[in-house]
Amino acid sequence: MMINESTNKTLLVGDLNCSPFSYDYQNFLKISNLKDSQENFGFQPTWNSSFPFLIQTQLDHVWHSEDIEILHRQTLPIKGSDHKAVFVVFR
Repeated sequence: MMINESTNKTLLVGDLNCSPFSYDYQNFLKISNLKDSQENFGFQPTWNSSFPFLIQTQLDHVWHSEDIEILHRQTLPIKGSDHKAVFVVFR
């Protein structure tokens, strides 16, 4: 069964090493019918946190099925990591 055929609520979370600007990212969202939790929250890069904001990108993602509502989303620093954490409140 493919993700978009599931009857259950779905979250896909992780360091997927895939930028939102890449073909693979766009193609996966298209075929899976998942949504990016970042939508409506502005660009929130997660890597490389030691770089200036304008050259950071998003490699860590929270994707969700249509039946999940994202109430809040933000990134948070992780001490000792070049990634930021993604904090999401959903229902």
